[in-house]
Amino acid sequence: MSRGAQEQAYLALRQNYAAGAEALPLIMDEILVNFDLQRAERTVRAFAALTSGSDGKSHQMLYFTCQPHMADMLRRVAPDAALFAVADGNIRQV
Repeated sequence: MSRGAQEQAYLALRQNYAAGAEALPLIMDEILVNFDLQRAERTVRAFAALTSGSDGKSHQMLYFTCQPHMADMLRRVAPDAALFAVADGNIRQV
């Protein structure tokens, strides 16, 4: 199984578990790096569903990325989410 397929399986299991568990924070760092763009967008939509409370719970998610296209995708799918940029030792809300 490729690394991308392993990561997709892990996320599917994690999302299935989250649906029946307490709303806990999710912290992810470049988890979508090995996904093609279509799978990445579908996964981002699933993340947005977890944070919106569509399962009856609202999970907090922190997603770290250094890829501008991934930040753009996250912003497009979840426009109300807070987005922060880190540069030159400063953190600012975008």
